[in-house]
Amino acid sequence: MKRYKNIVTVDFETYYDVEYSLRKLTNTAYVRDKRFKVQGVGIKKDTWNKPRWFLPVAAKRALASIDWGNTGLLCHHTHFDGFILSHHYNIIPAYYLDTLSMARPLHGGQIRNNLDTLAKYYGRGNKLPDILSKTKGVRNLPSELAAQLGKYCCVDVKITEAIYYDMVQFYPEKELDLIHHTVAMFCDPVCIIDKKIAAEEHTNEIKKKKKLLTSIAPITATQLRSRKQFPELLADLGVKAPTKTSPTTGKETFAFAKTDQAWLDMQDHEDPAVRKLCKAKAIVSSSIDETRARRLLEHGEPTLPIYLNYGKAHTFRWTGGDKMNPQNFKRDSRLRNAICAPPGHRFVIVDSAQIEARVNAWLSGQTDLLTDFRNGIDVYSEFAANEIYRITVKKITKEQRFVGKVCILALGFNMGWKKFKHTLNIGSMGPPIFLEADAEYGRIVRTYRDRFRAIVNQWQAMENKITFMRTCIADEYETYGPLEFERGRVLLPNQMRLRYPGLHRIQDPEEASRFQTIYNEKYKIYGGLLTENIVQALARIIVADQILEVAWNYKPVMLVHDEVVLCVPTRQAKKALEETFKAFHKPAE
Repeated sequence: MKRYKNIVTVDFETYYDVEYSLRKLTNTAYVRDKRFKVQGVGIKKDTWNKPRWFLPVAAKRALASIDWGNTGLLCHHTHFDGFILSHHYNIIPAYYLDTLSMARPLHGGQIRNNLDTLAKYYGRGNKLPDILSKTKGVRNLPSELAAQLGKYCCVDVKITEAIYYDMVQFYPEKELDLIHHTVAMFCDPVCIIDKKIAAEEHTNEIKKKKKLLTSIAPITATQLRSRKQFPELLADLGVKAPTKTSPTTGKETFAFAKTDQAWLDMQDHEDPAVRKLCKAKAIVSSSIDETRARRLLEHGEPTLPIYLNYGKAHTFRWTGGDKMNPQNFKRDSRLRNAICAPPGHRFVIVDSAQIEARVNAWLSGQTDLLTDFRNGIDVYSEFAANEIYRITVKKITKEQRFVGKVCILALGFNMGWKKFKHTLNIGSMGPPIFLEADAEYGRIVRTYRDRFRAIVNQWQAMENKITFMRTCIADEYETYGPLEFERGRVLLPNQMRLRYPGLHRIQDPEEASRFQTIYNEKYKIYGGLLTENIVQALARIIVADQILEVAWNYKPVMLVHDEVVLCVPTRQAKKALEETFKAFHKPAE
């Protein structure tokens, strides 16, 4: 809020048709497409009584007349309008504000975040109906239709400005700063793509699938993908296709999703022919790496906009957008390495190691684990050696250490042995690992719980807080560390709230632990899961504060969970690394 003097609200109206629209294209592709055309723009300055509508030629002059170096840009979905400003008008404002981003965590998914819904929620009227659709496919608007579109646009601008002031009074300044930096990563992109690497990865993925299909001929990709033909291929090998109960229909269906445990077990079948067939289906059915490589090539000219959704996850973490999520690129992968700093610049990359495990140890009072973290002890190897395998740390293998890592990072939230097995098998935290017997997964889980009693006790404390959130009256609250528990909500130290509307208790016969299960309209919640939500939200606050320590001096270009990627001039790289490293080592207040 200190980075600008004025706020200008802007809303672009652009040409679209059946094939050329944001339903068919990403924001990046749409704005950079040769068919792109501004039909007009609505603008509202603080000093104006009402919004004004400008046709294309006048719009260019009006936008150029604004002192953007001292001005904040306000839009609803600023990623879109801000990207138009930067790409087509070469305008970068001092600060980005976005009512869509603000609405997500403020309302916690209880209402939709589109402009019309927010307008009704805040009593700010309605968008004008049946006008935008009239412009579909009309590239050169008749004057009467352009005037109607102008009225429609000015209403949107007026609503956007009004709901911003309705929401901003409840918004922490630091969170507004995070919105700014998030939007700037997309609207002011600087990363470039190593086209050779991206193209090679795209080609390699295609070749890998072709080679695979050749090895299993005459079986085809169509047969592998078919929900009718693939079970028949398994039947020919004397094996029944795995099934599950559909969570949406309640009926039995095939369990072919990549996270279905029955499907993972099938890929580890004792018959090599079954294993080969199932792994072939898994590879052919997934095009994610091929799609990611293609998207880098499509989005990366001339620079790569990084689209992240601020606060979209329940715990206010960032999620990916624009059909590409670089948060899911593995750190040492070729696709991640294809994203490069521009000439004369370098990336500075720092993360908060084991942040969630550290926060969980601190919040629960598991001081011995916290002390080990603080003293730089390799807690993954220590736990694996001393508690799981009963050998010296020097003899721990890479795979055994990884099992210890999953234990420390995942078992702190009441994960049962079945989910622990699933987590190891699918390789969600690293390479897939299969232990010899189910009993071994259970033994490791019990070992963790016996070792870290304070963490286990916290799960029960959170069970009690869930009951309180369900039964307390409106003005009551209870505290736990830096948290305040209210009816259906948890107040965090940054004044944001985790929301659990409509809590009610249901006994879950499948719940393996002794802890109760609570349902609400959207969530199955229990002590361990509430612990995880809170820890993740607290870790997000800590990491966000760390990022803001350096973000005004060095440009963030990517956030990857607990990691920030800064793009800095090469001559400043050493200094930037030192300052960022120091910021990420600063104890949370």
